[in-house]
Amino acid sequence: MSPDTKLLYETWLSKQGYAPRSGQEEMMSFIARVLRQETNRIGVVEAGTGTGKTIAYCIPAIQEARRVNKKVVIVTSTVVLQRQLLGGELQQLADIFSPSIRFGIVKGRGRYACLHKISKQERASSNQTVDLFGEELPSVADRRAASKLSNLFYSQGWDGDMDELDVSLNNRQTAAFTTDSKGCHRQTCEFAKECPYYRVRDQISEFDVVVTNYHLLLAAGLAGVELLPEPSECIYIFDEVHKLPEIVMGTTSRRVNTPGLMNLVDASETFINRLISSVQPDHPLDQVQHDLLEQVSKARPNIDMLAEQLSALAIAGDGIDQADSKNRFVMGMVADSLRRILEALGISFSGMYAALDQIRGKLLKAAQDKETWLSPKILEAARMKAGQLQGETETATALFEAWNMSGQEAAARWFEAVPDGWELQNAPVEVGKILNDFMWSKAYGLICTSASIYSSNGFDHFKQTTGLLNPEPHVLRIDSPFDFRNQVEFQIIDLGFKNPNDDGFDSEAAKLIPRLLKNNQSGLVIFTSWRALEATYAQLPESFSSDCLKQGDYSTQQTLVKHRAAIDEGQRSFIFGLDSYREGVDLPGDYCQHVIIMKIPFPVPSDPVLKTKKETLGLGGGSDGWRQYDLPEAAMKLFQGCGRLMRNETDSGTISVLDSRLHTKSYAKALQTPLPDFDMKFYQLRDQTQVSH
Repeated sequence: MSPDTKLLYETWLSKQGYAPRSGQEEMMSFIARVLRQETNRIGVVEAGTGTGKTIAYCIPAIQEARRVNKKVVIVTSTVVLQRQLLGGELQQLADIFSPSIRFGIVKGRGRYACLHKISKQERASSNQTVDLFGEELPSVADRRAASKLSNLFYSQGWDGDMDELDVSLNNRQTAAFTTDSKGCHRQTCEFAKECPYYRVRDQISEFDVVVTNYHLLLAAGLAGVELLPEPSECIYIFDEVHKLPEIVMGTTSRRVNTPGLMNLVDASETFINRLISSVQPDHPLDQVQHDLLEQVSKARPNIDMLAEQLSALAIAGDGIDQADSKNRFVMGMVADSLRRILEALGISFSGMYAALDQIRGKLLKAAQDKETWLSPKILEAARMKAGQLQGETETATALFEAWNMSGQEAAARWFEAVPDGWELQNAPVEVGKILNDFMWSKAYGLICTSASIYSSNGFDHFKQTTGLLNPEPHVLRIDSPFDFRNQVEFQIIDLGFKNPNDDGFDSEAAKLIPRLLKNNQSGLVIFTSWRALEATYAQLPESFSSDCLKQGDYSTQQTLVKHRAAIDEGQRSFIFGLDSYREGVDLPGDYCQHVIIMKIPFPVPSDPVLKTKKETLGLGGGSDGWRQYDLPEAAMKLFQGCGRLMRNETDSGTISVLDSRLHTKSYAKALQTPLPDFDMKFYQLRDQTQVSH
């Protein structure tokens, strides 16, 4: 560690009253070395819980960014960590640096209030319930909520950040008070100078450190939106990076269904006809009306042909892998019989998009120039509806193009039955190529970090799934400073089944779980499927289930609030949940005394994305693919689930795994590779008197 880094670190420790941590110091030294390299300034750090990784990456990254005149961009996947950074570590570090660092958060447009829409809602006075285009008009409650938000913004210091709004809104109201790129008036808006979104954007150039999220970074980068400086001008910190492959896939995946396509075509026709019925004779929409209706008429028969052809393919099965009601194109290669239909639909929907874009442009010009061929009220509603239709048309066009690119772009492509038709899906599987094209090959420097990156094959699984292969990144693993061996009782319990999927497992588990949690005030029970969760939960004794919270009954946030409140009041509370509770849920101390893992979280074998990914990598569906992909993925997720127990160095408790394969199978040691130094015990159900409860 350089003298300057050491001085900054010691100053921070002194101000906060903390003692130095060896793992934190090791991580700082590693990051400083990586960022000082002449080339290949990419590092991967797994920092165990309790390392203090935020300070460990902030100090050396900010130092180096100032030395080479770059900006630090910290990217996370959760609002919780973003708030922690802004109100915690960055605030603490601000004045330690000289000059002091300037920092702020950048979010997507939809995370900020739209003052234009709030004003419209507030001033709405119509007694009608829907507008000309069938969209719901503001109710009395909506107008009151809009007035409240307006008052908070103009009189009480709220900055328009919807995540920081202490007002309860339903989903419809949230959508009504925010906007997207299609609905935004941009600099022509009467509220442009005070717009919360643009006010933040205008400050970006002044920030030394920008905090943002993966979804925004990807959406802006892939769409070519100049929201942040060029990657070559940034040092990136990718925190919670284990979620990156999943987020990339979610951001770039597309789905449409044939009934929805027909509804979209019908809605576009209805929209233009109703709009034309309301204009004055001097309107400028004649040609664009003709263009839109022409594309609508061409699209309809092709949508019918698409549905018919998909039905025929599902029956014939040629080139199709059929599993769990999904019809997957092997290697993602779409049948030739679909190509002409997809190409024709792509042309029609691109034409619809262009026509809708022209309509929005003419409506915007009419608003700016105060043209009189359409009333202001209908003009505003028409702009919103055109933007909505344009967004849906863009999604459909993207899917048609992606399916037509089979053979050129590796992706999982499949279809499955829905009421009255078929749903088509496209999910790129070469996540690494996507990341390399817009980030790995362009960033000045980049540090990837998380508490759970390491797996059964070390860092290889992470490098493969993210494309960090050439050149290979610098890597470091820092163990957690927690005393897992003495503070955690880790037990593997054999319920008498070779596999948790066997008949009878759920009922035996439902009998055992209350006994395991008998002496605990709190706990988290993690499942791998809805079926298993519902089946087990339904068989719990009522005397126990009355103390339980099941995923799906409430939102994750509501569940956590209810759980913490119950514990604070001295009551018992146990959460039954799926993957979303395996990571990112912070329940320290008495909020989580016992974690029960029902099953080793292997990927679902029939998942079309997983199958195509293995085919693309040349792994197939045999043991090689299972060991190179499924096993490391399961090991990492098992590690994440176990990480829910110890959140602070004073925490203690029990982890119970009800899947005996973690002890009995030849691959058990591989699954245990990334886990901390637990003192593992194995029990069979007949030995349950020895089991911790």
